[in-house]
Amino acid sequence: MFPMRTLYSSSNVLLTVPNLHSLYSADRCVLSGTSVVSIQDTSGKNEVDMTVPVGNPVYNALDPLFNYKPTFTCTSAARRVETIFNNPITQGYTIYLVMRVETNANTVYWRTLQGNFDNSAGFYLQSDLIPRAQTRDGGSAITSTNALVAGTNYVSCAVYNTTSSALYFNDSQTANAVAPTDGSVNDNPCNGLTMGTFTGQPASYTWALSAQYLGAHDASTRSKIMKYLGNKYGISTL
Repeated sequence: MFPMRTLYSSSNVLLTVPNLHSLYSADRCVLSGTSVVSIQDTSGKNEVDMTVPVGNPVYNALDPLFNYKPTFTCTSAARRVETIFNNPITQGYTIYLVMRVETNANTVYWRTLQGNFDNSAGFYLQSDLIPRAQTRDGGSAITSTNALVAGTNYVSCAVYNTTSSALYFNDSQTANAVAPTDGSVNDNPCNGLTMGTFTGQPASYTWALSAQYLGAHDASTRSKIMKYLGNKYGISTL
């Protein structure tokens, strides 16, 4: 099944917020049977579609765990989805992600493709399921105060803004982690996204949507977007 490349309706809050850079959603997957081949960008900004370099994630057309909206599931055999942007993003920028960790071992939550892992801004999860955001020098990180819970859905938000970066999970007002005192996360441009794992270790996650915006969103904008996504996917947000 190859869906047409169409934008969301104007009622979609994501399109009403200024400076949308790219938008990837499981309901715009290109499929071969029930396997995901790619995910189309529907922001209207002509960004590059996400591809699947290793294996093929399994498409879930009506996922009851996400309010019967489409999702797909990646495993250690179908490790990740990724893209390199036509137009890289410089800080500040804001990224929203709707996902669920099923099982985990050194799974990348998401990261940019600028440089190697140690010098690339992004979240990563180890077996403790504590989210961390890589710092500019690779020696320290924004470390979440709470671990994610396997089998729980999250609307997450990452604000990358030089020395005031922060992570939010189902809460647009109170950060779950903020930039360390020695500096913010990597300040290289975000020239793409990778979501998934780079290893063959046991890992499984379900993914619904990712949206990228130019600029560091304030609490009001975060609330608008996170509540919209929570309502759409049946996830409780604050």
